[in-house]
Amino acid sequence: MKDKKTVLIFGAIATALTIAVIIAWSIPEKKEKEMIPIDELRKKEPEVNWDEIEIEEIQIEEEPEEEKQYKASDEIALKPELQIFTHEKCDEYGVSYPLILALMESESTFLEDVGNERILGGKEGEARYYGYMQLSSGNVHKAKTEYGMDAHTPEGNIEMAIILMAKYKIKYNEPTAELTAYKAGEGAADMGVRLNFERILRRAEDFERIIREEE
Repeated sequence: MKDKKTVLIFGAIATALTIAVIIAWSIPEKKEKEMIPIDELRKKEPEVNWDEIEIEEIQIEEEPEEEKQYKASDEIALKPELQIFTHEKCDEYGVSYPLILALMESESTFLEDVGNERILGGKEGEARYYGYMQLSSGNVHKAKTEYGMDAHTPEGNIEMAIILMAKYKIKYNEPTAELTAYKAGEGAADMGVRLNFERILRRAEDFERIIREEE
């Protein structure tokens, strides 16, 4: 009887082992996760050929600046074409147009006497002055040698005066000093001399009003 129990036990064990083996074989073998090299991953990234991509240029259209319209006034006794020329040059050099008109009126009363010379005191050898802006002979010469312009012409005469006033504006930045330098020379202005230019400054205000009304 004992032997029979032993046989049954061993049989049960054998059966259990057989079942375990069968189950083990039936379970698929777990594979290790495959590691993909980093280089392989990089290869899988899409390559962009920038040469083949058309990039649309964004063009911002700038609105053109309106060109300033210069006008002549019948209330100013200067030729219309010279009014416009003078105004343009004043804007170009950053000088007050009304002040230049007042200075021109003071110097020549807008008379076209370019080429004529006025000799102070009536003596030969003394300073000669020319044109609308009554430029000295030294400034007439400077206009030719330094700026290549003929100050015996109306345009050259006016532009040279504007250049001088632009220079004085930078140097003194005060109308009375600027006019003193123009009328009496830089030396006088540098020494603190200030001539009386109330009339010229008042006329500049008048011209400013006239110009404003024309706009």
